[in-house]
Amino acid sequence: MRSGPDTASKSQGFFRFGEPVRIKEDLGEWYKVECRNSQLPLFVHKNFVGSWSDVKEKFIPGSDCMVQVDKLYDCLNAAAPFYTKDLDRERKLKEINHYQDVLDKTYNYVESSKLPPQTIQDMLQALDMINDMFLCQKRFVSEPGQASNMRDEAYPDLQFAFQKHYATLEKYR
Repeated sequence: MRSGPDTASKSQGFFRFGEPVRIKEDLGEWYKVECRNSQLPLFVHKNFVGSWSDVKEKFIPGSDCMVQVDKLYDCLNAAAPFYTKDLDRERKLKEINHYQDVLDKTYNYVESSKLPPQTIQDMLQALDMINDMFLCQKRFVSEPGQASNMRDEAYPDLQFAFQKHYATLEKYR
């Protein structure tokens, strides 16, 4: 997504495969779009927007679960309490707990899916790693004495381990 209808405009982030956008205006090769999580006007090249039937044609076993894993990973990064001055620990803990509830629902969704066993195993492994990172964040918020060690050692190690696994999940996008 960009701030204007051309590749020279500043990048404003991205949306995930299968994530809905509302087309506000057709600008030739570009669309002005509205996304759920943005208040800014955003522009996307038409090559990156398709109808639901176009998206469904590209879905492979695991795509829908991968969208959920991607969203959870975004939530994980949004919830990260590290390097936050004057952290409101109670509010941050509620936020992390909310995301862990979403994670639990995603576990159930994947486990009850009719995906191939290897796909389910890959997705559950990703969810386990995301859960570990949420637990690390929770300890950081709940146990201030652990804060420095968690920030400097544990969390980066977990992120590094997850990044390797995350790259292998590309086959499900």
